[in-house]
Amino acid sequence: MLETNMPGRTNALLQMFPDFSACPSLSTASYPVQEESVIDPTLDEVYPFLFNWAQDMTTQFGAQLLHLGADNVDISCWNTSKNVIAFQQAHAAQCKDTNTNTNKHTVTPQ
Repeated sequence: MLETNMPGRTNALLQMFPDFSACPSLSTASYPVQEESVIDPTLDEVYPFLFNWAQDMTTQFGAQLLHLGADNVDISCWNTSKNVIAFQQAHAAQCKDTNTNTNKHTVTPQ
């Protein structure tokens, strides 16, 4: 099984595709690790890219499963992103820390 992290911990990806970042000022920090680097989930162009990337990875490695992680999101980024705030308001959702001990964050209906 292949494993990666996203939408958080995506600094290397966002160095190559800075327009995908929810918080560009955080994503331009030094590689290798910036937990604050977060993909903007409101951008339509992100999804075809990620779909093609997942297809390439599973084909290259012959994997049947791909684990995306989907944790380690710095919600302070999403809670200050104009795009994410507008999405939250349109869908009656909010980003909140659901477990401070494990660094898990979710977007939930209000």
